Amino acid sequence: MTIKNRQGQELPDAKDPTGLLHQRNDVSTKWGYVTLRKAMEQSVNTPYVQLGEYVGYDNVEGEALKAGLLRTTLQYDTPGFYIGTSTPSAIRMADAYATFDDGGIQHEPYSVTKVVADGRQLPGFDRPKGTTAMPASTADTVTDVLRGVVEHGTGTNAQALGRPAAGKTGTTDDYKSAWFIGYTPQLTTAVSMFKEDPKNAGLQSMQGVGGYAKVFGADMPTEVWTGYMTAALRGQPVQQFPPAPQLGQSTDEYGAPSPTPSATVAQSTPPATPTALATPTPTTAPCRGHGKHCVSPSPTDTAGTTAGTGGGLLGGTTGGNTSPSPTPTTSTPAPTSVRGGP
Repeated sequence: MTIKNRQGQELPDAKDPTGLLHQRNDVSTKWGYVTLRKAMEQSVNTPYVQLGEYVGYDNVEGEALKAGLLRTTLQYDTPGFYIGTSTPSAIRMADAYATFDDGGIQHEPYSVTKVVADGRQLPGFDRPKGTTAMPASTADTVTDVLRGVVEHGTGTNAQALGRPAAGKTGTTDDYKSAWFIGYTPQLTTAVSMFKEDPKNAGLQSMQGVGGYAKVFGADMPTEVWTGYMTAALRGQPVQQFPPAPQLGQSTDEYGAPSPTPSATVAQSTPPATPTALATPTPTTAPCRGHGKHCVSPSPTDTAGTTAGTGGGLLGGTTGGNTSPSPTPTTSTPAPTSVRGGP
């Protein structure tokens, strides 16, 4: 499928000036017309790249920033921006999804929850105040769509948690990193897995790791997420997500264009280069939802730390000519968290 701009003109391929931009998916399935919900569930890239072109870079960027991502990590020089060429950290992706989880309220991530001296909690620590990033109805709609990813999309491995959950898988070109970012009503966690070789610059393909010919976010990252969340939520009550508002329905089961307007979803993108490791390394960054704010599980998962390159904030698996070379980002280490890692 070729991608068109707002004027309906087909966009050229930056790598082939004589050709047009075709946004490809990893599988050969001919999807035809599908709803945005179906495209999200099955990680179909083309509808979200086209949607991003219609909505515009500035609007997509604005929503990503309000949700909690940092402007310095957003790279929007190509249409791949809408599904995965930026470089947020795992903790920032957890924070952005916690905004959906918290009914559209965004809290800056933090690592220290209290300061204790001689057995007494010291005063003066103020948790970040929340700001409204989007209407609750929008956040709840996103959550409802992301629940579909877990219930019957690419994130079905997360069903092993045994609780209501919403999330999104993500995989970069050549399987150089894989993600799962998911949440329950109480907790949001981002898992990024990637591979580096000290003898070769940049991320290395994870093909063959763990016995997988192709390493997707639906595989090991989702399994790590499920294991961590099972332990983190042990003893916590099972809670339900708030109901989503009713939206327009498509005219048939195949998702042909509907005369009723349906919600559009802003896109952004995940992470860049992590610390050098020779084997795939999961980075797990949880964020408390619904007013619980965002807590980093270790000093290394701070707000500015990069943790691998992934798919878009809500986009699908990247495929074709969308991924740039990962670039590292630095940050000042934060104090040790009061919560341990997985």
